[in-house]
Amino acid sequence: MNLSIRKQMLLYIAAPILLIYIFFALYNLYHLKSVITSNTKERMSTLALAYANKFDGHLQEVAMVANTTSKFIQNQPKLSKDEILSILRENILQEDLIYGGVISFEPFSYDTGVRLYCPYVYRGKDGVNQDTLKSVDLASTGFDYTLPRWEWWHTPRNTLKPIWTKPYFDDGAGDIFMATYASPFTKDGKFYGVTTIDIPLEHLEEKLNLGDNENIRFSALTKDGIFVFNNKKNLINKSVYEIEASTDKKYIKEYADKILYNTKGFFKAKTWNNQTNQWLFYTTITSSEWSLILEVDEDYIFSELYRQITLYSAFAIALFLLLTIAIWYIARYISSPIVELIDLSRRMTTTELKSNALKFHNEISNLKDTFTIMKKSIENKNNELLKNKEDLEKQIDIRTRELKLLASTDELTNLHNRRYFLDTAKGILELAKREPTELSILMIDIDSFKNINDTYGHDFGDKVIVHVSKILQELVRITDCVCRWGGEEFVVLLPGTSSMRAILTAEKIRSGIEESALKYNDKEVVVTVSIGISDINFKYSTKFEYFLHNADLALYEAKRDGRNKVVNRDLATENSLIPD
Repeated sequence: MNLSIRKQMLLYIAAPILLIYIFFALYNLYHLKSVITSNTKERMSTLALAYANKFDGHLQEVAMVANTTSKFIQNQPKLSKDEILSILRENILQEDLIYGGVISFEPFSYDTGVRLYCPYVYRGKDGVNQDTLKSVDLASTGFDYTLPRWEWWHTPRNTLKPIWTKPYFDDGAGDIFMATYASPFTKDGKFYGVTTIDIPLEHLEEKLNLGDNENIRFSALTKDGIFVFNNKKNLINKSVYEIEASTDKKYIKEYADKILYNTKGFFKAKTWNNQTNQWLFYTTITSSEWSLILEVDEDYIFSELYRQITLYSAFAIALFLLLTIAIWYIARYISSPIVELIDLSRRMTTTELKSNALKFHNEISNLKDTFTIMKKSIENKNNELLKNKEDLEKQIDIRTRELKLLASTDELTNLHNRRYFLDTAKGILELAKREPTELSILMIDIDSFKNINDTYGHDFGDKVIVHVSKILQELVRITDCVCRWGGEEFVVLLPGTSSMRAILTAEKIRSGIEESALKYNDKEVVVTVSIGISDINFKYSTKFEYFLHNADLALYEAKRDGRNKVVNRDLATENSLIPD
């Protein structure tokens, strides 16, 4: 191959260097992509779970209002109409998320002379102002809730189980997009009626505070595939299957089925809701069986990767130009003495030979210096890139740990939440089955908490909950598991603790809370709690819910006996009263 010195140097020096650099760059980019992919999956899955838990917490608080009302009606003699309206007003004012509520009765059951009775209390047109509560007997307006179309009546009536209805636009309330929670109640073992709570889903979305990052969007689907939330408002209350049928995006059904038939997961979508490829992370909202979806643009995920590709490409071009220029001039200095030598050789065969001395330059030394400088430049750049990568990995790791803590912690008290407690309790019980040990559980409820809220306000009520949680953390052992069960209720799992020791611990907690009064405007407010205790003995059941229920019954007895008491239900004498 007859190549010039310049071309040979480009071929045998510049080309290998560029190839090595390209291989090195591709390897680093591949590794960076793997790290970004792994961390994004973990971080976004954790974020989706955290928001699903937050979503679920709001729904549970609303559901608790309806369930408590149904239980109250079920255990009381017949209530007057004024008493029913008063209960409905209290229900709505308990939570600013609630728009309205109904207590409806089985035909002819409330008044044998009247077929239907359905009192409804609701907020004014703004759906927020507490001073605009209104009430009406819907049955007196001709509304027949026993017609087959009313899911909130028929499903609880037929199953005797509470439900969240499909979302709907309520034109009577100003076309507000709502969902309804319906809780049945009985009398003498027979269906008696339904308590409902209506919530505006737009207000729920505001409470969730999903953030304003345009590259991370949230959606929510009912179990039937209907959009509850979506950044495109025209999709609200539309079925993904209807959208799939009206567009050329035939893969939408496949995506929807993955989300609706699995509790949680992740997959890449072609163009799920936009013109860019997306990653979808989804998880189930337990209370409603809806699904929360976190949509992240792939361009956003790999933005750092694309930036690194640009830097590598720019550096490769600069490197190529530098090598070309350097080799061009180096080859010139190397070839000059060779040309002179050739010329001298030719002239030596003729009579033109003269005594001109050849001038040789230190070309090889110059070439070596050039490569030394270039190598040092590449190493410096590589060290800079590796340092940037390490800093990025540390930031991602810190943020991931923060999100995991958020998903397992109650926002108000910093105690463990119910999900974390149940997971932990399951592990402790499994260990106890293999290595028998004594276990006990405490169910704790703040006495007269509603009166505290009504008298001193909800801010002081939150302060009471935080106060009780701090005392609990101070008085239990580090091996005990404490959680905020919901509202003003707490649960403590005591490993290695007999029922007698559990009673001593409970009394210490009860007296400690009673003796640590709070101040409200220089007024001393005494807070008390009632505590129910159950030991855990697999002789009677292997289900954790069985012992929780026993502790709850003990708590009920403590409340019934006057509050500020500790009650222990001995499984050996009372287990026959508890359904397994």
